[in-house]
Amino acid sequence: MYSFVWSQTGKLNEQVRFESSDEWPAAPDAVKTSSTRTKAGDQVNLVKSGNAYTFQEVAKPQDLSTKGLAVLGDKSIVDYEVSAGLAMYGSPFFVVQAEPSWNWVFTPDPQYWIVATTQVQGDAISATGSSNAFKVDFSRSADVTVVYNNKNEFSQQ
Repeated sequence: MYSFVWSQTGKLNEQVRFESSDEWPAAPDAVKTSSTRTKAGDQVNLVKSGNAYTFQEVAKPQDLSTKGLAVLGDKSIVDYEVSAGLAMYGSPFFVVQAEPSWNWVFTPDPQYWIVATTQVQGDAISATGSSNAFKVDFSRSADVTVVYNNKNEFSQQ
């Protein structure tokens, strides 16, 4: 379901289209375990080797204070060159600017929110260039209808 992703984006902003350069299995329930290409874990290293970035297995998994997914940034990372984050079913949904020697813990909380915007998949969403976010409620049914009206408002049917 979840995976770690990175892309050599340069400085991350609303004009950047994030297209994953690499994907690595991730599992929030795999507490204090490392990921490999064939086994999901809760943490992975992001390193620069030569001119290329890559994910690597964590030799000594860190004890995370929360049940989350961690990208552990190596000191080889160059400022404003790469971004990393999480994908769900292959589609990136949260990324941050990577920095040298940084650790970023993502704590997935599966909630479904929608916005209306003129952007395309992969674009960073600007808070000022989109509608108010609307939380979709699946508590009564997995099949729901949400309507967006001409007043830029959502309603769930």
